[in-house]
Amino acid sequence: MRAMSWMGAMQFGDVAPLRFRVAVPATVLPQVLRRPARLISRIDVTLPKRAGLKASLAFLAAVGLYGVIAGNHVNGIIGGLSSVAGLAVDAVRITGQSETAELDILRALELPNHGSIVFFDAEAARGRLEALAWVESATIRKVYPSTLDIQVTEREPYALWQRDGQVVLIDADGHVISDYVAGRFQRLPLVVGEGAPEAAPELLALLAEFPSLQEEVRAATLVSGRRWDLTLRNGMTVHLPEDDLLPAIIQLVSLDQGNQLFARDIEVIDLRMADRMTVQLAPDVLEDVEDAVTRARRTGGTP
Repeated sequence: MRAMSWMGAMQFGDVAPLRFRVAVPATVLPQVLRRPARLISRIDVTLPKRAGLKASLAFLAAVGLYGVIAGNHVNGIIGGLSSVAGLAVDAVRITGQSETAELDILRALELPNHGSIVFFDAEAARGRLEALAWVESATIRKVYPSTLDIQVTEREPYALWQRDGQVVLIDADGHVISDYVAGRFQRLPLVVGEGAPEAAPELLALLAEFPSLQEEVRAATLVSGRRWDLTLRNGMTVHLPEDDLLPAIIQLVSLDQGNQLFARDIEVIDLRMADRMTVQLAPDVLEDVEDAVTRARRTGGTP
């Protein structure tokens, strides 16, 4: 009958706890060791039910946790759980862009499929956005539970820069925005030469104060990184001084307003000397003048 009861208990998983008792050898011990030996002999260790199964499960859990941590899967697992909980990025609001394609912005965000908004690295994404040609700055705001709010500030086209025979679009800081210049930007000032984008703001700001001259300027070329040559729309070249641009420009504008300077057959106007201005006539005009002087000398008259 006892055997049957024990078997029934085994079938229903009611395993009795295991007991261990520490046995002390019966050998006669020295006097000093007898009391500790009696204490040790009274130790009675009882293991809980299913202790082996629980220990195995604990061991497997520890191994799994180590694998997750060692493989850097913690964020992925938590991100997946948060996505299931309704924290996946499923909406992106973009404002402020006009020249930058929305598709380029979305690509720069590098949103994972069903990625969690909790673990989305907004700072890294902002860096990728600001690496786009037209983007000057960007802010990314997480709007829980599932929206990213993107605000973009784009660069302002300021001038055209000719380098190595190619014309590119730049902003006021000299940053190259685009190698492609759309038709609506063709009227922007053109600067030429190494270092021209960095030096251009001072000259262009000065020209903006004299609209009549600004309209005549087709290009400004930085010479040896020190001074500017202006090329006018009629083909005339103006040599500006290295310093004191304002007096030279005032003189140039005054001469044009009083003497129709830009309408004359002049090839070069040299304003590099503060106390004088020299001009170089166009080659065909110069030939006509020389012929007139020669004829006058022959006839004894004045040219």
